[in-house]
Amino acid sequence: MEGGILKGDRPASSFVFTTQGIAYNQYTFGVGTGFDFYPFRSLPLFVDVKRKFSDKKIQPFIQAAAGINFTNTRSSDAKEWYQYAGGHFNNGFFAKGGCGLLLRAQKQLKFALSAGYSYKTTSFTYAPFTGTPWAWQMQPLKDIYHYNRWYIGVGILW
Repeated sequence: MEGGILKGDRPASSFVFTTQGIAYNQYTFGVGTGFDFYPFRSLPLFVDVKRKFSDKKIQPFIQAAAGINFTNTRSSDAKEWYQYAGGHFNNGFFAKGGCGLLLRAQKQLKFALSAGYSYKTTSFTYAPFTGTPWAWQMQPLKDIYHYNRWYIGVGILW
């Protein structure tokens, strides 16, 4: 379970992720999901890989994750920006990479401090109103959004 702060070109927001997986040697492989409270709220579904560099009480690690980003069409920004457009949201891409420290509290309980970079996309497809009676001439338009954000996270592992 991990939560933290996202900061990009907009005011800071938060995220909460959960990842379940297996450990093999110094690697952890998992599948995760969570909530991202950036302007277009979203639910990423991703695969995650972590690599530890020590078995001591304080363990540095690197991580990478990638997957599909599902946009919440009921989020306030989605409703506000596209309430009259008559289109639909498309699934996007999600990725994050970073590094951190695992702090072993007990044999099976660890705390994680992490920092890194997060990237996601989403898009909205709609038919523009041109004011002409020739609807067959309208070409659908697609607004594509790229969110590049830095993150700081705190997590608990068991």
